[in-house]
Amino acid sequence: MAARPTRRLTRESMETTLASTASEPRVPCVTVLSGPVAGFTARLPDGRQVVGRDQGSWLCVDEDGVSRAHLAFLVEGMRVQAQDLGSTNGTFCNGQPLTTRVLQDGDQLRLGETTCLKFEHKTTTEHALLQRQYEAATHDALTGCFNRKYLLERLSAEVAFTARHPQPLAVLMVDLDHFKNVNDQHGHAAGDLVLTRVARMMSSLLRLGDVLCRYGGEEFVILLRETTVPSAVLAAERLRRGVEHLGIPHAGTDLRVTLSIGVTGTDGTTPVTAQALLDWADHALYAAKNGGRNRVVAHTP
Repeated sequence: MAARPTRRLTRESMETTLASTASEPRVPCVTVLSGPVAGFTARLPDGRQVVGRDQGSWLCVDEDGVSRAHLAFLVEGMRVQAQDLGSTNGTFCNGQPLTTRVLQDGDQLRLGETTCLKFEHKTTTEHALLQRQYEAATHDALTGCFNRKYLLERLSAEVAFTARHPQPLAVLMVDLDHFKNVNDQHGHAAGDLVLTRVARMMSSLLRLGDVLCRYGGEEFVILLRETTVPSAVLAAERLRRGVEHLGIPHAGTDLRVTLSIGVTGTDGTTPVTAQALLDWADHALYAAKNGGRNRVVAHTP
């Protein structure tokens, strides 16, 4: 997971940039106005693009009331047709039930309890600006992982989802062991490199739907949906072993770090709060560090 450098976007700079793009060709885009991924924007490529709960969808919306394959965009250049895919709760365009419709600029599509999509033709510059705004609001600039604000919102939504549809949810709290030594001995640039490479390694070992967040400093939190605590321990061991064997080239040497990981979770049948899960994971992480570091410890509620 590569670092994503961010730029500060002021209102004046945005207005100037947008004004200069008036003559650019436009492309069909969808922006999420509300719901679990509010703020996300994407260009619609040619072909059939599906929106739904399925992790393999072009746009995955994990929300009650959204079917696994809910809605399709049929894209032919500038022409975009929206088609409901027989969803359980239906799709609504500008407040009216949708079966099939050729979309016009400004059309709004509602699906699920809170998700609303807006269709527009935008210039590539406008689209890039909106993408940078979304990433700046939800991602850590150094590692490219989701940030703490996104984690807290997403974890609350996941806990609510597991309560409505009893299923397990696991939380991993990850800490880089003796990370201060890396900064002290090799400098902060080396520390940034280590954080970025470790985040990339962990991301490569996670499933498509898993959520990796930088919690702060050298701590990360990972959410594993539909995963029991024993299965999460196995996943955590894969991460620990992967990072343990990771050599990070820097100034003629290989930097090496290890991970301590605390694991907890819920089976979805007992009421629990997002904060409780974070506290339990932190407690397990503390036990892993006290036990000698470079290990995984589970806390079972």
